[in-house]
Amino acid sequence: MSEYGKPGMTISIKSQHTYTVFRGPQPLPLRLLKATPESSGALRFAMAKAPVPAHQRSKFQQLLRDIRFYAPIHLAALVCAYVRSQRLRERMEPIAVYQRARKDVTLRSPELIPLVQHVAFPAGAQGPLLKAWYVPRPPHSGKPTIILAHGNSGTRSGREDIILAFAKRGYGVLAFDYRGYGDSVGEPRKRYRPHEQGLYDDFMAASAFLQTHPNHPVPLSEQVAFGESLGGGVAIGAIHREIQKAGHPPPFKALILCSTFTSLPAFLTQMKAKLRQKLTVKVPFSQRRISLVPSNFLPIEPHMTQRFESIHKIDAIQIPTFFIHGLKDKDIPPEMSARLFERSGVAHPHHKAIHYIKEGRHSGLFSLDPTRILGHFEEFMANVYGPTWDQPKTPKPEQSVTATTRQ
Repeated sequence: MSEYGKPGMTISIKSQHTYTVFRGPQPLPLRLLKATPESSGALRFAMAKAPVPAHQRSKFQQLLRDIRFYAPIHLAALVCAYVRSQRLRERMEPIAVYQRARKDVTLRSPELIPLVQHVAFPAGAQGPLLKAWYVPRPPHSGKPTIILAHGNSGTRSGREDIILAFAKRGYGVLAFDYRGYGDSVGEPRKRYRPHEQGLYDDFMAASAFLQTHPNHPVPLSEQVAFGESLGGGVAIGAIHREIQKAGHPPPFKALILCSTFTSLPAFLTQMKAKLRQKLTVKVPFSQRRISLVPSNFLPIEPHMTQRFESIHKIDAIQIPTFFIHGLKDKDIPPEMSARLFERSGVAHPHHKAIHYIKEGRHSGLFSLDPTRILGHFEEFMANVYGPTWDQPKTPKPEQSVTATTRQ
């Protein structure tokens, strides 16, 4: 606009805008509040008082102005975060939980090299391709085949001691890697990232592979589920899911749980409590110590999507269960195995047993004394199935039927 007006003067315009008028030597922006039509068609505008400059506002006025400006932005951000929070947790939490080890899975034990078959099988119709080591049981052995589900930070290559211990005693062993672990196909990564239900699928795919093996098929009744650490939660969760589908537990011969936890939120709570005990300082002029970590530090347990609630699932599993735990385990305390043992829902008290290893830590238990561990396990199996449980089953001879004809 080329013309400037003064307060109270009459100006002719074609549209309503905020004009700048001179009041003294400085031009001030004024707000046009109302207009009254004149006989000539012009509009008379009453000029309002100019707003207070920023340097003349009080702190309270500045705060109110900031609230009016930023509150809608913050509200919109909170709404977006609330809508997307569940999806974000489902995407980001598995990245933090699963310590996927994509290491070299070369077989190093010279005793296992001639025994192991390198196999692969899909986890479902459209699932990833899982890699595994398979040691078939001897042809005339009556002992079952072990499905080995390993722990979180590692691959099947770190469990050669377990594989060798069972193979020497005449068991079959199938040690596989979950999706995204080892050399199991986890790509595209966004599609095949490890997650709780996906790990259940991987475990049941390993069981299906044994049942449909072309050369050495193993029925489900001759399979033993072995879960170590995280693998214990995988085995319990997979069996519990099959119970919900079919109404009865899959007929595994036994379940072995080694150094496993009650649930992932309980494990996280235990880790935070251990951190609070470590980070303590002494109060001056007192014998009391206080922790630098608050008691409510990172309260994310109720919001976790990867839970592995074994403590709430094991009571529905009617399978003979053998527990193994090291008394010097600093990662997962042996009290967690004791709680699972108490909650185990087997019908007969002799169908569950727990074996503690005095010098055992979280991993490497079978490298300490495998003969003693397997001796206790076989004694447990004899109490459940009788002293001839590991004898090969001889098929019953077929009765010959002779047909007689009337003459």
